[in-house]
Amino acid sequence: MRNAGYHESSVKDPMQALRDALVAYTSDVKPATSVYPTASPKLQIIRGDLQTPLQHAFYEPALIVVVQGAKALLLGDARFTYAAGNYLVVTLGLPVLASITAASAEHPYLALALTIDLHLLHELLGDVDPAARRVAPPGLGLLVGTLEARPAAALARLGELLATPPALRALYPALKPTFDGLA
Repeated sequence: MRNAGYHESSVKDPMQALRDALVAYTSDVKPATSVYPTASPKLQIIRGDLQTPLQHAFYEPALIVVVQGAKALLLGDARFTYAAGNYLVVTLGLPVLASITAASAEHPYLALALTIDLHLLHELLGDVDPAARRVAPPGLGLLVGTLEARPAAALARLGELLATPPALRALYPALKPTFDGLA
């Protein structure tokens, strides 16, 4: 059954469209690993051209969607791996060890990180497939899942806005309706 508020995008492969947008956005500067700010203070693009060893990091509450490559994350004794087509939801600030495990200059690790407030994050988690919640042991504050077609299409449209910073800046306060259909 089709959601009446959802219309299929003209984008045939939304993950490829998002990958193309992220590559174009990050192609001007060539550091091995970098976080690229956008016109929206809550949206960042992450690019890594090399695999990295485990490094200490602090993850803020966010939705991180991997578009290409893979990453591993350690939180205590728990290990999480996520790759292209997966998302990571971080529900509270967490000190972790993280490593880019699949990346090269030709096929860099690419991810889109959307920092969102905890209230909105709680609403989004309420819409996620309950089976996805079992990926993480209870109480760790992390969730890894597989991105479905509808949110991938929404993120591809968001990726298109990277080329028009004023539109992206204006859109951010209204992102909640865009992400209501993430499940």
